Amino acid sequence: MTVLFIVQMLFFALTAVNAFISNYKLSHICLWALIFYSFCILSAFWAYSVPGAEPHRWIMTLIKSFFLIFFVSLYANKMREVDILLKGVLIGTSVLTVLLLVSTPLTEWGTARIGRALDMNQNNVGRIFVYAALISLTYTKKTKLYYILFAVFSVVLMFTGSRTAFVLLLFVVVFFFFSKVKKGTSFLYLIPISALILTLLYFSMNSELLYNVLGSRMEGLLNFFSEDATADHSTRIRMELIGIGFELFKDNVLIGYGIDTFRHLNDRPLYSHNNYIELLVNFGLIGTVIYYGFYLSLLFRSAYSLFAKKIEIMVLPVSLIIMILVADVGTVSYFSAFPLILIAISYKIYLLNRDTPDITDQPDPVA
Repeated sequence: MTVLFIVQMLFFALTAVNAFISNYKLSHICLWALIFYSFCILSAFWAYSVPGAEPHRWIMTLIKSFFLIFFVSLYANKMREVDILLKGVLIGTSVLTVLLLVSTPLTEWGTARIGRALDMNQNNVGRIFVYAALISLTYTKKTKLYYILFAVFSVVLMFTGSRTAFVLLLFVVVFFFFSKVKKGTSFLYLIPISALILTLLYFSMNSELLYNVLGSRMEGLLNFFSEDATADHSTRIRMELIGIGFELFKDNVLIGYGIDTFRHLNDRPLYSHNNYIELLVNFGLIGTVIYYGFYLSLLFRSAYSLFAKKIEIMVLPVSLIIMILVADVGTVSYFSAFPLILIAISYKIYLLNRDTPDITDQPDPVA
C-alpha cells in the first residue's frame, strides 16, 4: 500500500506539472466530480449522529476519489494516453492473475472463492477481471493474441465466484458481438457466440470445480425468483438491505442522512451492497441525481456516437458504462478507484472522438 500511495502521488504531481506547462483546460468531468464530492463532504455536517459513526474519516477517501478522476482526465488528452491507461489495466490484471496463482494453493481452486489469500474481496476481484476481459476484446482488432488474455481473465473470473461479474461476462460476449455486426451474413457468427455462452453456463453448473464456487451461488440467486423463493443467505441479506434502504430514503428524500450513515441505521449493521441504495440513503435524491446524471448523459451521448455516427471505438465506453451501472446493483462504488478511473477513461474516449465523422478516417485508437 505504501508503494501504491507513492506511485499515485507521483502520477498526480507529474500530471499536474505537465498540464500546467501544456496549458491544458479542465473538462466537464472535473466539474462534475468537484460538485459531487463537495456535496458528499458537506453532508458530514448534517450526517445522522450515531455511536461509532465517524463521517470525517471519509473526507480523505473522497478527496482521493476526486483526484483520481481529475488527474486521469488531465493526463489523457490524446488517444495515445488513453491507450497507455487501457494497457495499464491489462498489465495490472495480468500481474493480479500471477499473484492469485502464486498465493492461492491449487487445492483451493474450485473449493473456495479465490481472492481471500490476497486479502481482497472476491466480488471486487471478479469485477476487475470482467472489465479487463472487455478491454482485451477491444484490442483483438490489432492482434488475435488478445483473445488469449480474454480467455485467461474469463476463467479466473469464474473462480472468484462473483455472480455479478459472471453475468457481466455474458453481456460482454453478446454486446461486443452485436457491436461488430455490419452485414446480415455476420449473424452466422451467432452460432459460435451462442455456443460459447452455453459452454460457460454448462461448465458453471456441471463442473464440480466451478459449481462449488460459482454454480451453487448462481442457483441461489435464481431460486430467489422461483416460486418457492428459496434463495441463498447472501441474496436474502442483500434484498433485505434494499428494503431497509427504501424505507430510510422515504423519510429523508432530498439530502439523505449524510455520509456513511446507512450502515449505522440498520440492525445488521452493514453497508447496503448496492450503490443506488447507498447514495439515496446517504445523499438523498440530490446526490444521487448529481452522480448518475453524469453517467446517463455520457452513456446517451456515447451511444449516439456509436449507433448514429458509427464511431466504432465508442463501443468501449458504452459497454463500460452499462457494466458499471449493472455492477452497482451489487456493490458500493461511488468512491472506488477502479470504476472511477474507467468512467474517466470512457469520458475522454468520447471527448476525443465525438467529432469524428467516420471511424475509418481515423488511426486505430488502440493500435
